[in-house]
Amino acid sequence: IAASLLACLLFILRIEDPVLRYIILAALVVRVVLAMVQNFTPVDLPGAGADAVSYERVAWRNMQNWLYGIEGGSLSGANMYAGWIAVFYVFFDRIVFIPKLINVYFSLLAIYYLYQTVMLAFDYRKAARVGALIMALLPTLNAYAAVLLRESMIIFVCLFSFYLLLKWIKEARFLYMIYALALLAFGGIFHGAIFLLIWVHLFFVLFYNPQEKRFGLKLAHLLPSLVIIALSMWVYTDILDYSVPANITDIFTPEFFRGQVEGKTTGRASYLLDMVPYTYFDLFWQTPIRVIYFMFMPFPWLIENLTDLFGFVDVALYAVLIIFFVIGAFKVWKKNREAVIIMFLAAVTLVVMFSWGTTNYGTAWRHRQKVAPFLATIAAVGISSSKRWEALLPGEDDFFDGQQTIEVITSRNGDQP
Repeated sequence: IAASLLACLLFILRIEDPVLRYIILAALVVRVVLAMVQNFTPVDLPGAGADAVSYERVAWRNMQNWLYGIEGGSLSGANMYAGWIAVFYVFFDRIVFIPKLINVYFSLLAIYYLYQTVMLAFDYRKAARVGALIMALLPTLNAYAAVLLRESMIIFVCLFSFYLLLKWIKEARFLYMIYALALLAFGGIFHGAIFLLIWVHLFFVLFYNPQEKRFGLKLAHLLPSLVIIALSMWVYTDILDYSVPANITDIFTPEFFRGQVEGKTTGRASYLLDMVPYTYFDLFWQTPIRVIYFMFMPFPWLIENLTDLFGFVDVALYAVLIIFFVIGAFKVWKKNREAVIIMFLAAVTLVVMFSWGTTNYGTAWRHRQKVAPFLATIAAVGISSSKRWEALLPGEDDFFDGQQTIEVITSRNGDQP
């Protein structure tokens, strides 16, 4: 534990931007303290029950099975994350704080790479700092980084994958695309739904030319894309045992979406359990309603306790991010429309996907985190365009002033401007 903390501090001290350095250092302190509170006191943070408890117990059984042959444990589907925890148990015994600390490190890497993503896409330091600050301040990102859930790992892996996608677009080196796809596949091991984000990468493989920086169909890439999809489906269904229809096109049918809703448990935090699709028209009109509930529950009139209030604060922050995402998208569209399209498609994919798989707002809080980095990348530009941020997060650059063009006219002999 001490060695890993020292390595983390050395990494932070090597960061060139002093503002980013302080943001990540503050996030490290806050999240380590939260992990210690969760681990060594009776206080439970949001998300510390249910799945987190289950992952820990399955991980312990996995470790006993691997070392001593005791039956139990599981490495199928979502329990792949329990296998990840069990690896640390094999080396360090059942010290729960260690995998929690690893989650903290993943969350710090997410802050770092959101900064790098904004810099890569827009070369706008002030916005990059704001984006890092957003990732450091969102309450759920802090709380869930300190418990045994897979969110911090998945957020980092997805964000890094999309960072590499932007690198491919900028530098036209296909190796970056290979790395991006591999990272997304790795993230999909721990959460099968994340695999669906691969369509954004393949969309750009098929319809974008990074050498010419323009959109256009590339038929030569069609066959490799189909091979990647087929190979990935085989791995996730036959090897990792994720539940996927035999006919992949069935995931777009009303029957599949109805199955995601029916059979869900009921409770005070449940919503829309009676609204299920039977036709494609039902999918059309029910999806926006589910998206609203997923993103904005609990509504103000449903607040009954401190937990609900915490959830409402989270909702309010995401509402602000969405507003500034729109503002930022308009401001940077001409500079890098590809980045705006990528972040928009990724955010919409995750929101629609999880809105159909979620029927209570406790789970919605958890899944909304996965959307945060994609919203924050563009929202950071919208927020930082305000001069009010200059004193708080000063930057050497001025992105918007830099878009103005100054024309210099010289005389015929070239010596007088």
